[in-house]
Amino acid sequence: MVEIWTAFISYLILRYLKAIAKYGWSLSNLIAAIRACLFLKIDLRGFLDEPFKPPDELIIDGRQEKLFQS
Repeated sequence: MVEIWTAFISYLILRYLKAIAKYGWSLSNLIAAIRACLFLKIDLRGFLDEPFKPPDELIIDGRQEKLFQS
């Protein structure tokens, strides 16, 4: 019974996000986009409205490049 309620609440949250987004998401595309961006630190509301807009601040600090320099 808990699984049914969890699925129902998840579905309602996704439908709400689809309703407030300015971009015309289909539910399957919205689920795939949220799954892909789940562990990214982004503004979800801004992403839902304009998914193809590049982020305002792109911080490239080169920490990973320093790992491979000799």
